Amino acid sequence: GKALITSDIFTSLENFVIVIMGDGYTADEQDKFLQDAKQKAQGMLRWSPYKEYSDHINIYAVQAVSNESGISVYGGKNADTYFHVKVYGKAASFSNGGDEKAKELRQDLEQNYLDRGANVATIHVLCNSEGSYGASVNSLFSFSIVRITSRAFPE
Repeated sequence: GKALITSDIFTSLENFVIVIMGDGYTADEQDKFLQDAKQKAQGMLRWSPYKEYSDHINIYAVQAVSNESGISVYGGKNADTYFHVKVYGKAASFSNGGDEKAKELRQDLEQNYLDRGANVATIHVLCNSEGSYGASVNSLFSFSIVRITSRAFPE
């Protein structure tokens, strides 16, 4: 599934298009992915330069179903996920052709979903993990987790 998670004031041809894809989200966790993606998009739009251009950015969430929850860690857990994201130290990256799968989804989005001639500017891979890491591989791909902040309320 694909969902626009920012306002669609302008077409994707006129706007900067960001796609958020999830890794390590099983079929039962797709609602969680959409919530996490929405939270990530709102967070991105609070920072420069996105903040100043928020009216000219379309952010789409693209669902990808993983067989197992979580992601792989080098020397540790080995999860069967859609994009095969693996963490080395504090950096996440694709393994086993995960980047090709992401590029195929991007191409499908550009050809069949976005306005004719529109391009995906950047893909953000949101990892279903409790770890603390992130990485920007190049201008097309970046990785992160959703940071959940908990508050203690007095009884």
